[in-house]
Amino acid sequence: MSFATAFSDNPKIKAKETRAHFASCAKQHLERECERPTITVVQALTFLSDYHGSLGERGLAYLYFGMSCRMVRALGLCIDSRPWVESKRITPDELVVRDWQFWSTFCQDKIMSLDYGRDYDIPLPHLNVNLPEIDQRLDQQIWPGERLQPPVEPEKPQPNRATQVFYEACKLMLFGVRIMDAVYSQGRQNWRVAQRDSVSEIHLNLDTWYNNLPENLTISARSATKPLPHVIILNIAYWWLLLLLHRPFYARTVRSASNASTEIPSSFTDLSVKICDRATVKIVHLVMLFERCHGMRYFPLSMLQVVFMTGATLLVQSATLSESAVKKRADAHEGTRKCVYALQAAAQTWDCAQLSANHLQNLLQEQTAETSVQLPAHIQTQVPSAESSPVAYAHLTLPNSNGPAPYGALPVPTPTQLYREFVSQQDTFELGYTISIPSQVQHHLQYPALHQLHQQPLMGMPSGGQFVQNPHVLPLPYDPNFHEGYSMHHGNGAEYYPDRSLAQPTLDQGNP
Repeated sequence: MSFATAFSDNPKIKAKETRAHFASCAKQHLERECERPTITVVQALTFLSDYHGSLGERGLAYLYFGMSCRMVRALGLCIDSRPWVESKRITPDELVVRDWQFWSTFCQDKIMSLDYGRDYDIPLPHLNVNLPEIDQRLDQQIWPGERLQPPVEPEKPQPNRATQVFYEACKLMLFGVRIMDAVYSQGRQNWRVAQRDSVSEIHLNLDTWYNNLPENLTISARSATKPLPHVIILNIAYWWLLLLLHRPFYARTVRSASNASTEIPSSFTDLSVKICDRATVKIVHLVMLFERCHGMRYFPLSMLQVVFMTGATLLVQSATLSESAVKKRADAHEGTRKCVYALQAAAQTWDCAQLSANHLQNLLQEQTAETSVQLPAHIQTQVPSAESSPVAYAHLTLPNSNGPAPYGALPVPTPTQLYREFVSQQDTFELGYTISIPSQVQHHLQYPALHQLHQQPLMGMPSGGQFVQNPHVLPLPYDPNFHEGYSMHHGNGAEYYPDRSLAQPTLDQGNP
């Protein structure tokens, strides 16, 4: 109740005092319930975490979710429970519930790790834990969400597909673990000695997942029904992971700052810039689609970080464009305004969203001198096509394409075609390790707040030193040598790997 009352239209019910009363009552039973835990206890601790997180009390949110993770381990949800079914200690239905709960906690653990900039707690399921089962009976039940916000025009009823979306989200979050392990400092590995071509491999795996996504889980202009909220979030998560994967390599060269976005990238850096730029556009479209179809007041609490990161990345894009790129800079600023607006709209439910909106607004003000974002009476939302790719080239065609693309867009190659075409033109060693970026980034003098955020190892995510406003909470990075591997300097002096011993690690001769 402490969590659910945030959605109420009644000011008395959603008041902080009311919510705090329910949370206090729950905590009175905490020790007794944790002494003999059940799956319900795991869920209750997660809701307590979300309650505190929604108020911006991140330290308490982190504490209670950590307790939830411990209860997952205590209940053995992270091990294969099929022998228990065979011995009739639990029923098959209980096995399904256990798997669902494990994967629910697993996914939220990874999302919180990225949001808070701290290590994750639930490891990969290495003891034959099944992916969550898709329940066709549940998925065919009609989506009831229209009762919350009746549409102006009657909508065609559609199945809710909740467990199918959950299944695909769990697969997607496994790629999130690989991204954290490969390129982020809260992962298990040292990101400067990641496996050979790990970024390109993860990118291609993400693209394979997206291309194999069932049609009813994609967002298309040809769809006859309004996209479900969890389907929109699933698509946002895909583009978010692409952004996370390439964000550490985001630094514009003279070429990427001045050339048209339709040109084929000639370096790994240019490729990452284009993919990040495309991902931000797609995320903004999808967030605005969510607002138009369902309302940002129902946007998931844990995914607010995506909106902030997208806006911050758009501001880095604007700050690193050449002076002649007036249209691209204006588009980046407009995308950031939409992110600020989305966070402000989400603040109807989540108090913490207003904190992120204010932070992003201050970053925008550095570049535009705007002191506020006017809430638009009508925001034009273009439905992104399921066939669109992270990078579009006007002079290339998509093989075996039938008919015109939605909204008159020119056919574009898939991310797989793009990446493989790029990889085939590059030296393999360059892709793996010698990513040198002759930086043209000048924004650290013009925009100090943006530069400070960009310097953090998480590259634009509201974490690290902002995790908890407490002098005893150390900021990232964990690795004291991180800034020796990456730093930004004025002019042309910045390189991604200034230490050549980091740029060219000794490879195992036995590996191909």
